[in-house]
Amino acid sequence: MLVVFAIGLLLGLLLGVGAVTSGRFTLPVAQPSPGASGIRAPAFPTIKRPDINVDTMIQLQQVRDALHAAEAMIRVDNLKGAAGLYERVLTQFDCSNQEARTGLKAVNPGRYAIVAKACPGANPLVQR
Repeated sequence: MLVVFAIGLLLGLLLGVGAVTSGRFTLPVAQPSPGASGIRAPAFPTIKRPDINVDTMIQLQQVRDALHAAEAMIRVDNLKGAAGLYERVLTQFDCSNQEARTGLKAVNPGRYAIVAKACPGANPLVQR
């Protein structure tokens, strides 16, 4: 059985090589476009990598951490600590942060009024 396989393989190889060299079998060849000096690779669109500001990423993470910590403090009835964290977010990072504004207004409306007046670009609808 192995001998028959080997003979068939050898015969197929000889016929295949004969067909290719005699011109009866041709492989497709990429042709250059008229006027071009050669084949060019297709043009792929370039992707611009966004500029990453590490300081901004750190500040965003600090805001998220402070907001999560304030929520945890509310769950254990530490309203003073939560108000401090909400105020920190509003005074040090972003005075228009909706989550911090809502949280501070809920736990300490007096401190919220002071912070809201100090924020020049705050939405007046949020301050009510």
